[in-house]
Amino acid sequence: MLDLSRHDGSSGFLVDTNPWIDCMTPDSRWHEWSIGQIQRCRKQAPPHINLVIDTELLIPDPDVKALDAMLDVYDTLRSPLPWTCAGLAANAYQRYRRSGGTRRVPLPDF
Repeated sequence: MLDLSRHDGSSGFLVDTNPWIDCMTPDSRWHEWSIGQIQRCRKQAPPHINLVIDTELLIPDPDVKALDAMLDVYDTLRSPLPWTCAGLAANAYQRYRRSGGTRRVPLPDF
């Protein structure tokens, strides 16, 4: 989870795809932990997702209403993807490749 106040000054936490998947998967070994982490962060500021995270969450089951209902339980805000993310992702990907990394698709990994 990313504290947005350190990046764009907004209030909240950007919650990546994996904790949400764990919340939606009762038999995940991380299910309770992920729920607890999102609830803990939610006490301080609202959780956020962006378009990329929303898309990744819909891949296994494209039921938008069900996903929205789950996200609404946590009062999740839908945030635009800041343009500064492109530069940060590109820099991280470039460093990764220079250090011998082999992944070729930067968007999902960076």
